[in-house]
Amino acid sequence: MGDHRITAWTLRRASLTAAAAALLAAAATVAAMPAREVIGGVPLVVFAAAPPGLGEPQRYAPNWQHSAAHVSFPEVADLRDFIDTLDFDLAAVRAGTRPVPRVFLATLPDDYHRLEAVAARKRTFLHVVLPLVLRVNEELRAERVRLAGIVARNHAGAPPAATDAEWLAALAERYDAVPGDWVELMRRVDTVSPALALAQAAEESGWATSRFAREGNAVFGQWSWRAGSGLVPARRDDGAGHEVRSFDTLLDSVRAYAANLNTHPSYERFRIARAALRAERRPLDAAALAATLDAYSERGSYYIETLHTILRANRLHQFESARLAPSEPATALSRPLLVQNDG
Repeated sequence: MGDHRITAWTLRRASLTAAAAALLAAAATVAAMPAREVIGGVPLVVFAAAPPGLGEPQRYAPNWQHSAAHVSFPEVADLRDFIDTLDFDLAAVRAGTRPVPRVFLATLPDDYHRLEAVAARKRTFLHVVLPLVLRVNEELRAERVRLAGIVARNHAGAPPAATDAEWLAALAERYDAVPGDWVELMRRVDTVSPALALAQAAEESGWATSRFAREGNAVFGQWSWRAGSGLVPARRDDGAGHEVRSFDTLLDSVRAYAANLNTHPSYERFRIARAALRAERRPLDAAALAATLDAYSERGSYYIETLHTILRANRLHQFESARLAPSEPATALSRPLLVQNDG
């Protein structure tokens, strides 16, 4: 336990409960909710009062090392047992009365694709993918908050300090933007709609049952033309050279998805639509944003219709305001809590 590792599967449920208790003891019980402001004509995200029942307002601290459980399970039953110990209630999350536990699945259980009951498959998918999307949004929000501060100071007549200028250069390179183009940087460095991400992951991976999800941790079907970077589609046309990109973890897949939407020229309409929502101080609208993604799939408008159907049928808009359970600065746990399978 010195390095916070728990080999839980020889101890079964008792260890699961202890692991969950250790995780949740390190986390606060409130979730800050975003409000939107515009500084110098550039929209940015700040954190304002939480809704009733979710505690006191809390400003986001991008330099926190969040306590979290990065977990992997051999079977779906093990995953479900662990989720039960966390009291991860999707209905409460939908209602906005409970935050999402900081549990990030590294890979899918080996038998995940054998989940036959549609309701169970969808429920497990949401338990797995929603925390990952929210974690990536947390990372994006931290960058956006720092960028917004630099923008605000610049508008006030204070140019970026040397450390900020160096950070800006690296950020602009990663987002394929010009360091001094504040509007474009703010347009690109932003969160993704959780509801839209869930809908796209569900469609692209068959609710995480596809071969690409199982073997390559790929839940968004991103193509790559670099040989050996992914899995070859079984029905790839003769002469085609693309692969479906593989990832070390599911979290890496979600990060790549967000980076794709935030940087690729094909999704400029998406970024403009998102920036318009920010400027109008409106929440992200998954259906409206989905309407800009005709280039995401060869199916074009039919793909958009499918996303709208998934969003509507599964009431995914109810997850738009979901937030991870905040955690204290790294005191109790300075490194991630790992629940591992020792075989």
